Amino acid sequence: MSEDDRKAWEAGRYGSGPPPSGGSQLDAWQQGQAIKNMTDAELQRQAAAGSGSTFTPSFPTFPTGDPPAPGGGWAPSGGGTTLPGGGTATTGGGLGCLLVPVLIILGVQFWVCLYPLSGLATLGSAAGVYLLLQSGLPKHPGAINSSAMMLAFVVALVVLVVTSRFEQRLGQRAAYRIPRHVIRLGLFGLAANMLFFGFAYIWRPFETPIQTAVVLGAIVGMHFLMWTDNGIRDTWHGLLEAIRLR
Repeated sequence: MSEDDRKAWEAGRYGSGPPPSGGSQLDAWQQGQAIKNMTDAELQRQAAAGSGSTFTPSFPTFPTGDPPAPGGGWAPSGGGTTLPGGGTATTGGGLGCLLVPVLIILGVQFWVCLYPLSGLATLGSAAGVYLLLQSGLPKHPGAINSSAMMLAFVVALVVLVVTSRFEQRLGQRAAYRIPRHVIRLGLFGLAANMLFFGFAYIWRPFETPIQTAVVLGAIVGMHFLMWTDNGIRDTWHGLLEAIRLR
């Protein structure tokens, strides 16, 4: 759990207001608030029943830190400006599973478009390791060097985990998040053009009215998907957290 998520959880547990942003911080706040509500309900039940026993609430153990300031205030510890893009997993969250087959089918292209820094670093490291080791490892004539491929895959996997988590933290800063969003839209537009019209037209996205409609549709659709409150976005982030890529 990140420092911002921990503070959000503390805010919910002590009855402070929700965080200004959504995503994992809002989920953590809701978890803390649920524990507070459960504790308050139990205390009220015992008071109404006149029970002589004392109810001692227990809470999950999190890293120690100062509780939020009284009065409902909440502020994340990270830098950057809070922009639209939060959301709750309760709003259409199950639709986020649709992104799993998309990632499997499109694979590397999808990841590079979504996380260009992580994607390029992963591809570059894999290609560099493979080319470096290909000539030095034993192989059969005319066959692909499987040992070099395996080592390149392992290195790429390590780089993917490190750079993905780094880019997720870097994305909390507006100075990086906004330019990355613009780059994302351009990459998704080019990817849609290549997917529907072939690689030969990738650098001519507005040659025909149909191409223009497809490219602009992809750009507008991805903008609202990545920049607004929706369950698909939150579920995708949850999947990344589950596999330690966020």
